[in-house]
Amino acid sequence: MTNLESDDCRAESVHGAEDILRLAGDAKRLAGDALGSLCPKFFLATIPREQCIPRVVVLRRAGEVIGIVYVRERKLAGIRTGMIFGDTRLGPMIASRREDRETVWRTAVSHLLTRKTVLGVRLAIPLSEFELYAGEGIVSPIGAVASYRNEELSNALLPLASSYEAFLSQMGPRTRRNLRYYRRQFEKHGHAYIEPLTIAEFRAAALELADESQAPAQRAAIEFRIQLCSTADRPMLAGLRASNGKWLAVQGGWYCHGQPTMYLQMNRDQEYPADSLSMVLRGYLIESLIRQGFSSLVFVHGVSEPLRHYSDRIPTIGLYLDKPNGFLSPAFFLELAARVVPVRLAQHADWIANLNPQSQISGLQGTP
Repeated sequence: MTNLESDDCRAESVHGAEDILRLAGDAKRLAGDALGSLCPKFFLATIPREQCIPRVVVLRRAGEVIGIVYVRERKLAGIRTGMIFGDTRLGPMIASRREDRETVWRTAVSHLLTRKTVLGVRLAIPLSEFELYAGEGIVSPIGAVASYRNEELSNALLPLASSYEAFLSQMGPRTRRNLRYYRRQFEKHGHAYIEPLTIAEFRAAALELADESQAPAQRAAIEFRIQLCSTADRPMLAGLRASNGKWLAVQGGWYCHGQPTMYLQMNRDQEYPADSLSMVLRGYLIESLIRQGFSSLVFVHGVSEPLRHYSDRIPTIGLYLDKPNGFLSPAFFLELAARVVPVRLAQHADWIANLNPQSQISGLQGTP
């Protein structure tokens, strides 16, 4: 455990899972009812243990916790890299009052970059928030070198409407017809939309559908997503059930800061290829969210057609914050090693070594 003082704000590193879980009360106090991804239990669930180690920075002023920053350290082949990662695509990573947010982040990143075991900080953030994370008021005082790259896996934001019929009226004629047609066929066969699912129902349904999708994923990846959705402070779980009791489709996500977010959807496509189960489930969910008063729905890492056509991409950048004078430093040699790793590790290597920086952060303003 290490400490750093900046002005009247004191930073402390917390690594162990039990110590991180003890921060739940402070996180709740800082985030209020909009806890979401700032719940320590949820943060720990986002970390694939074979790839990362939790690294949390706690900020105190006069002994009181004023901020918590949730990040992790990347491992390659079981070896710590010294690279710290943060990803806001699953939700915010800074728990603090709004007026303390910049001070909390500046102190936290300074604390990280002044540690001998840390080589750099890597963040996936909305382009609109680059000033908070890498503005001159952040990087200049600590002498950090900042650059970025555009991220392809950006979230998608689907605007909703005042009513489901109003939402349908915004669709093109073919999409609107399909949403209505496949739902009528679904109900004609006596199937049902179930919401909310219990965590036990959601887990059972997702595992039942693990091998039934036309786009199957590795089972470990599915179980990771199931665990994450189940651990959320406010899960968003729904599904389609056939008249014979079989699960036809299931979706999982969460509510974070008043924003519904979808992270997982699985369908029995192999058995029902012509029933458009994905469209039926999303139609029901959207209608339910509109009825609850929500104005938009986030899809983590984007959404497929036809909804992609009606969604707004949330521009995301990969932000690199590095110590200055990196030539012949451990980070320099790590970069050389990253350039020759197998192709299957290329994405991780690029994140670690910053192989193809697109710009200094000062050139971001006005980027489309």
